[in-house]
Amino acid sequence: MTNLTRLTVSHRGLSAPPAWVYGASTRINNCYELGCELLYQNQIYIPPACDEFQLSRKTTAFKKNKFNFFKLKIQKFSDEKVFYDARNFFNGNIAHLTQYHLTSLAILCMDFSISEENVGIIFSKKDGALGYELFSKLGFNCLITDQNINAPIFQSPINDDNFFHYMRKAKNFANGIFPQIPADGKYFIPRKGTRKLINELDVGNFLKLHGYEKLYLEDLSISEQMDKWLTAKSVVAIHGAGLGWMPFSLASKFSLVELFPSGFVVNPFRKSHAVMYPGSLWRGIRGVLDWRVVKKIDSSHNFKKFAFDDFQVDLKSLALALKDIED
Repeated sequence: MTNLTRLTVSHRGLSAPPAWVYGASTRINNCYELGCELLYQNQIYIPPACDEFQLSRKTTAFKKNKFNFFKLKIQKFSDEKVFYDARNFFNGNIAHLTQYHLTSLAILCMDFSISEENVGIIFSKKDGALGYELFSKLGFNCLITDQNINAPIFQSPINDDNFFHYMRKAKNFANGIFPQIPADGKYFIPRKGTRKLINELDVGNFLKLHGYEKLYLEDLSISEQMDKWLTAKSVVAIHGAGLGWMPFSLASKFSLVELFPSGFVVNPFRKSHAVMYPGSLWRGIRGVLDWRVVKKIDSSHNFKKFAFDDFQVDLKSLALALKDIED
């Protein structure tokens, strides 16, 4: 086990540069000559952070067991491995696995100098299968259990508020695991479940003319998804957890066009992209507006009301976004 037991990491403030979101024009914008709306997105400031990571022997418990802490059997391990408890986040999508866990493990392996084979990651029975598969492929020892664990435990403070600061380290760590291969792939990533593209056929045909290969991540194994993302250089994708694969791209410059439902333009992946790929372009495209969104989005307190709706992308907007990232 490493001699380092405590590490304080300070971060200065970061920012995502100003950007543009394209959208189909409405007659509010121009009654007779409909073009594209160009929606300016302000620079986003990510405030400074100071975080403390600790490594010590303790008993860690799954939160759902907290009322039965003293009744449950404790599984005890020697000092040969360090354990990281991933169970107290939702682990059913790739974005959470990279934002919270890949970032924490990058600190453990790179700053505490502990190799992947000497790290055990604890997942819950309910939603641990995806994390188990992903991190096993990265060389970690993974364990699925709801029992309490007594072992050397790595405690990470990474959460919703500060994970952006660690995304660059996560990318560097992930890239160091794989052999360096050319990253020149151009991929279009639609969705099959919620938040589908109504005019996916038209969008796919247009992007195919520009050299983009269509991928349904739902149809690919974890290994196949990883192989594609390692070679990704330019991606047009519907906003969703699949964009959590971004740290795995081996490209130094990586362009992203993010497609949003008309009532759900948000910034998490724009911020992550800016931190991991400084100087690379991000563009957004807002789905074609309909009367429900115009009427309700600004008067409702439910800001995710339209987050999972199917939507249509305006091809003129897509053409302008592609011109930006390819120029």
